[in-house]
Amino acid sequence: HFNGGGTLGAVESKLGTDGLPVYVVNNNPAAGNFTGQANFDKWYRNDPVYNRTVIGSVDLTRNAQGLYVFDSSATSGFFPLDNKGFVPALDAHANCQNHNFNFTTETRFWFEYGGGEKFDFSGDDDVWVFVNGTLVIDLGALHPVRVSSFTLDATSGVAHVTGDLFTGDRDPKLKIGSVYEVAMFHAERQECESNFKVTLKDFNKPKSSCGPICGDGIVTHTEVCDDGPGGNIGAYGGCMPGCKKRAPYCGDAHIDAAQETCDDGVNLSEYGGCGPGCKAGPSCGDGIVQSKFEQCDDGVLDGAYGGCAAQCVLAPHCGDGIVQKDNGEQCDPPSVTTGCNAACKQSIGN
Repeated sequence: HFNGGGTLGAVESKLGTDGLPVYVVNNNPAAGNFTGQANFDKWYRNDPVYNRTVIGSVDLTRNAQGLYVFDSSATSGFFPLDNKGFVPALDAHANCQNHNFNFTTETRFWFEYGGGEKFDFSGDDDVWVFVNGTLVIDLGALHPVRVSSFTLDATSGVAHVTGDLFTGDRDPKLKIGSVYEVAMFHAERQECESNFKVTLKDFNKPKSSCGPICGDGIVTHTEVCDDGPGGNIGAYGGCMPGCKKRAPYCGDAHIDAAQETCDDGVNLSEYGGCGPGCKAGPSCGDGIVQSKFEQCDDGVLDGAYGGCAAQCVLAPHCGDGIVQKDNGEQCDPPSVTTGCNAACKQSIGN
């Protein structure tokens, strides 16, 4: 067992890559309250031989001043591991209560930095509080009840610290509106007393609500569309103001003459209807023979002899097997045997 009044600088000013305190190698506080890095590393890092993790919470109560407080004096001490961990609570020392002593705690919470937040601690033993990974409250080693607090500056983001062991500024480099973590590491290393009081001011924020915002580019259940910033102006293919209705678009079954040649609401026709992009697809009368669907297509479709008729079928013509005398045919179909030539004229001598 050690005794002392507290020590600064037992851990690094930044959390390690694992998010846990880093013992200052060869640290030798005047009070001699540490036995080296190897043992310290077991405080907050899992080791099945030397420690056991128990998950819990610290519930703070809102007082009449609007502060959130956890005060162990209300329950005659801070003993979160009674009847938990390795052994039940035992009265190991004379004049001590039946409690599980010799434990560490790791507590984390997140907040949106707005400036003016205040954190107060009072208790024993080791306590280190990090904001955004930076050490702010430093109450290392064994000690009687010690106090320390910090207030976050609304302009600079600096933590103004006051306390029994240190008064000054720490800079966790905060930006207004961003969310940061507060990580608190505590060790209870003595018997008979365990004091722990935390008071928070202005760390809590009103609950936010997710309401639809026309113009943020996110289509919610109350919106039909949302083109995002600068959008929703009713342009073709876009969204109307208010995000409740689409502007004219290909597929609305309404022809927008400036943008479309057709719009049947589906626009997937391969022939004779409207194609993708609301552009007219191949059709009878476009002057292009679609052999899969047409016999002919002269773009006129007047049924004149030798031309194309409605529905893109062949009009009367030489070779159809019908003698069109009004069109000068003498025979049909052309045949060497009958003497009918390629112009449906009877060859001389036949």
